Amino acid sequence: ADAVRAVCEAIGYAARHCLDAAGLSGTLALCGGGTRSLTWARLIADVLGRPVRIPLEEQVGALGVVSVARASLSPGYEAPPGRHQVVDPREDVRALYEDGYERYRAELATARTAWGAHARPAGHPGRL
Repeated sequence: ADAVRAVCEAIGYAARHCLDAAGLSGTLALCGGGTRSLTWARLIADVLGRPVRIPLEEQVGALGVVSVARASLSPGYEAPPGRHQVVDPREDVRALYEDGYERYRAELATARTAWGAHARPAGHPGRL
C-alpha cells in the first residue's frame, strides 16, 4: 500500500511540476479509468492544491473529438456542457503535500545532476 501511494503521489507531483512549468492555473479536468476512484482524484487535487473536475460521462476523449469535428463542419455549433463532479483539495493536508512537493523538486534536481554526469550516452544532444 505504501509503494502504491508513493507512486500515486509521485505522479501528482510530476503533474504539478509540469503545470507549474507551463504557468497553468485553475481547475484541472481529469479523465480516464483512474478517475473512477474518488480516492485517486482527491489525492491529485490535494497534491496539485487546486480543484479537479471529473466528467460523469463515459468516453469523454471520443466525445471531444466528435464535438471538434462537428464544430468544424457546422459553423456556430457549440457542444453541450458536460456534467461533472468537482473534487476540491483538502486544507488539512495542504502542508503535507507542499512539503512533499519541495522534497520531490529537490530529489529531481539531485537526480538530474546524476543523470547528467553518469547516464547520458555519448553524443546525446543535451538535457532530458
